[in-house]
Amino acid sequence: MSRQIQATFVSVWDNGMAIPTAALFDEDTGIVSDIQQANLPESILESLDILKDQYVLIGEKKYELQENGDGTFTILRNYGVFFSRGGYAEIKAVSADEAMRIADETMKVEEVSWDEDWHPTDVQLEE
Repeated sequence: MSRQIQATFVSVWDNGMAIPTAALFDEDTGIVSDIQQANLPESILESLDILKDQYVLIGEKKYELQENGDGTFTILRNYGVFFSRGGYAEIKAVSADEAMRIADETMKVEEVSWDEDWHPTDVQLEE
């Protein structure tokens, strides 16, 4: 079951006018839908020429949008993506545990022979 909350869709025009309208935001999918049309006088509508920006406000937080092509938008959120990279170093030690301790505590990145393969290992929503 999706959780929809009230949001504010804002369109910004080349004359500097920002027009807020009501919309719904689905917390599970990130989709903004049911964007209401602004009830503006004809004189104002005629002054709107070039759309410069669109974004959504959810509470006080502003989100950039990706247009989906079906009258909906998806908010763009910041995700931290973590990577791992393989490396190799020869360490003289009396045991495997001691070699791991030395590697963990004293090795510097430039002392490791790194491979060129990078692998994403995890992702976290940054908000």
